[in-house]
Amino acid sequence: MLQSIAERLGGIPIAGVVALLALALVQVPLQIFALVDLLRRPAGFGGRKWLWALIIVLAGLIGAIAYLVRGRRVEAMPDDAGDAGAAARARALERLYGRGSDR
Repeated sequence: MLQSIAERLGGIPIAGVVALLALALVQVPLQIFALVDLLRRPAGFGGRKWLWALIIVLAGLIGAIAYLVRGRRVEAMPDDAGDAGAAARARALERLYGRGSDR
């Protein structure tokens, strides 16, 4: 199978085909993840979502990595996040150890 792919690609070595397949197995999911993450961000996200989408699609693996490193902005947590976090921890402890656990 690899031999036929290598012949269709102009006779490149089998190692080259394996490297291209490995790159594709990393690049495609990373680009999809970056695009989905970009779409889920709020509309006020830097005002340049279309530009990041172009960078991710046209620059391939480098574009997806650039978006994940520089393009994503960590949203500020709301003021009441501490209370919600404490409640979530209490629920998790209750599920793990039962009611009345002080752990």
